[in-house]
Amino acid sequence: MRIRVKFMSLLILFSTSLFAQTERLSVLKNRVYNETGSNLYAALLALMEERNSIPVDSFQQYIHFVDSLAGDTISEHTKFLLNYYTTIVLQNSAAGPEVMNYCDSNIRVLENRENADQFLFRFLHLRAAQYVRMGQYKEAMKAYFDVLKKAEQQGNSEFVIAGRNGVGWVHMETENYKEAILWFYKAMSAAGNTNDLGQYPVVPQNLAATYNSIDQNDSALKYIDLSIRLALEGENLRSIANGYAIKADILIDLNRKVEAAKLLNDALEVRKQIGDVFYILSDMYQLSVFYSTYGECDKGILICKEALQMAKDFKIKSKELILHEGLAENYRACGDMLSYSNELERIMQLKDSINKAVSADALAEMTAKYDLEKKEQQIVRQELLLSRRNYIIYGSLTLFILIGVIGIQYFNQYRQRQGSMALIGMAKAREEERSRIAAELHDNIGTQLGFISRKIDIYRSGLNDAKVVSPLMLDEINIASRRTIADLRETIWTLKKEKVAFSQLADRLKVYAKKQLEDVENARLEIVEEILHDVTLSPVDSLNVFRIIQESVYNAAVHSRGNLVSMKFKTMENGEWSIEVQDNGIGFDTSLDYENHYGLENMKQRAGESDLKIRIESEKTKGTVVSLSFKDK
Repeated sequence: MRIRVKFMSLLILFSTSLFAQTERLSVLKNRVYNETGSNLYAALLALMEERNSIPVDSFQQYIHFVDSLAGDTISEHTKFLLNYYTTIVLQNSAAGPEVMNYCDSNIRVLENRENADQFLFRFLHLRAAQYVRMGQYKEAMKAYFDVLKKAEQQGNSEFVIAGRNGVGWVHMETENYKEAILWFYKAMSAAGNTNDLGQYPVVPQNLAATYNSIDQNDSALKYIDLSIRLALEGENLRSIANGYAIKADILIDLNRKVEAAKLLNDALEVRKQIGDVFYILSDMYQLSVFYSTYGECDKGILICKEALQMAKDFKIKSKELILHEGLAENYRACGDMLSYSNELERIMQLKDSINKAVSADALAEMTAKYDLEKKEQQIVRQELLLSRRNYIIYGSLTLFILIGVIGIQYFNQYRQRQGSMALIGMAKAREEERSRIAAELHDNIGTQLGFISRKIDIYRSGLNDAKVVSPLMLDEINIASRRTIADLRETIWTLKKEKVAFSQLADRLKVYAKKQLEDVENARLEIVEEILHDVTLSPVDSLNVFRIIQESVYNAAVHSRGNLVSMKFKTMENGEWSIEVQDNGIGFDTSLDYENHYGLENMKQRAGESDLKIRIESEKTKGTVVSLSFKDK
């Protein structure tokens, strides 16, 4: 037995000698090498607690070795511990559905076991994280709230932090950054102080990534440096690699190329040695951003395509969106505008798919439900405490109960009144929005359908008169039909949203412009973007903006007789934004009135409805410029 154990120990130690080794790992491995029997068993379990710094393949060998050492005498505690470690291995190397099935099978067993709460928490947390990896955000949010509620009820601070961090993670992945920051701060507050936070460097790490997403670089640097320090002190290689990758992304935005390149290389070097497909995909995206920024777009395209195939193979849908964004940026950097436009269309489809699967309303509803249940539990605890303290004063007990009941009833009535008022206000606002969009359908699309109907009547009446029927008439009907379908699609898209992000609106306008110019011979589309701070628009405002720019692009493509259309999108930190459409066509005299041409007048009217500033400049032979902007008062 001594020889066999020593031989297997040497194999394991040799297999782990090739990866970045921390001081703690070195001590634990030496302990494994020098121990035998039950002491070896305990030493191996202690070494496996350093799972965040051990390669996946080596960690899997440890699981098999411990299982073989225990044999038929393995305790239930150790059995579930090894099952938990096996799930971590699967999460880092297997496809999502396989991980989910393994999690669910363990949860079903643990739910029927007494004193199994700690392991149940672990598997519930792993399942919630797996939902995020698979891009199932609504399910992930529900799972994290389940973890959080159970942890708060049992006073388990470890999973209170994990649950709050998980809720923030879902908000971060769905680009709801304000809520994400709020929940990450809640997770940090649950830790109490920085020393207690040392076990959770992922919390300030996520906070830094979120601040970076909204271009608050100073805050992002502050929290990523804290995260890296905690990871280094805890000798957590996985968190060190994550921290380096996120900091590299921040430094790229700050144009600190040399520092960013070094951190990216350090992160990839550590990541390759410890392994985790989910985070390897993140690192590949970060590297593609580096390549697109510093003139190596060919490398960026290759690494994005490789990463997208890996995401497909391992069914990690949550990384597809950022990888397509990285691919689009590299196509643009290479000047391949056709591929760039195609990627924008894919990105728009992915975002629509995510919005369809999980809306901000659904996440807010879960958060409100959690907050309400928590308040109700607090009320119940307060009532119990009150009754215990006053139990000996029997004569006062009845009075306190009556006061409590009356207070609760008053609170419920007040809450109902407030809720009713809020619902009435929301319903009124939504009805106003929908009324205005209904008018849009009647005035714009109804007019186009009327035009089509009249043309068809003329066509029918002229069937016996060759002089009346013209192929041009059929072309007019075809063009009007296509525009009506496109207008209806954009109106429906707007109607389904509570608010529209400027970046999403810009994506749709770029796709529209691309399609309009497809049939124009030798026409080119140039796009300039400075969307540094995303802003949101109401459905009606976004529809008015779309119609104005739609009309501008249509005029440039169909009537200007030019061969170049450029679009510029710009936002500023104070909420101001602008869109400009310019062509190099024949132009026109803006001082003249053109009979039966109401496009310019409609554009000005729409701008006035949404309190927007519109500028139309044109001269004959010098092209046309249409500029639309919003300035906060």
